[in-house]
Amino acid sequence: MYRNTTEGVRDELNIDFDLIVARGDDKYLVRAMRPEDRDRGTLEGLIEQIGDLDHSLLLLYDRELESTSVSELGEQDGVEMMYINLQAERLSPISAGYPRSFADFATEEEIRDEIERRFVAAQEAETTESKGDRLEELMAFIFEKAVPDTHVMTPNNRTSTEEIDLQLQNEEEHLPWTQLGAPINVECKNWNESVGVDEIYSVYGKAKMTSPNSKGAILVSWEGVSDCQSGRNADGLLRDMRIQDLDILVLDQDDLSEIVETGDAQAVFERAYTNLYQR
Repeated sequence: MYRNTTEGVRDELNIDFDLIVARGDDKYLVRAMRPEDRDRGTLEGLIEQIGDLDHSLLLLYDRELESTSVSELGEQDGVEMMYINLQAERLSPISAGYPRSFADFATEEEIRDEIERRFVAAQEAETTESKGDRLEELMAFIFEKAVPDTHVMTPNNRTSTEEIDLQLQNEEEHLPWTQLGAPINVECKNWNESVGVDEIYSVYGKAKMTSPNSKGAILVSWEGVSDCQSGRNADGLLRDMRIQDLDILVLDQDDLSEIVETGDAQAVFERAYTNLYQR
């Protein structure tokens, strides 16, 4: 039951919904993945009920709609329809088609094309939020489809005090993965400047808090790491942490570009591990 306190609007509507969200000045009643919402008659009834509201209706579908007569209702004012792919963690408009999951990319050509598409999206993103999101999506795909030892366990894992961009399951069958333990935290920084010692300390602290079996972490920084910040050299700090007990592999945009060009992500990570021990 929805109760609206807006003056001059009906007080109650018999509509089941999951949450109310605001986007700018617009407010939405969100219904997620209800089987009955695939029926045109049901949707027409819902749309008629919300006609007097100052809220729009947002419908989320986890499977592709078979009927275009249903999807056409999303073109009306006050109604939006989106596909949500839980495995791929992607949301897209109905008009864009159902988003593909990791399992949909089977051939080497498909995987390389998708890596390139996501790389370009990360490269061309403009806002701080979208830049970070696109880089995380690129790395999640690489770890899931282009590296044999890793699988994405948890994207955007939030603890009580911090957030980890990606967390990986590690099969530990090939170098350098045999040396990194599990789970592996991945931090993604799509900034316009290199990261400094503060971020490296943060990566170290999160890894040590994650698990005693975590022996390594990955820092993906579009502009690399700084030569010097706060009186400390980032290369020197990475070396000190390696000597202590944690290997932090660093990748930058040149490394990602190489993965796009060659498709050999494993070789790039092997070199990152070698580079760490040559710092």
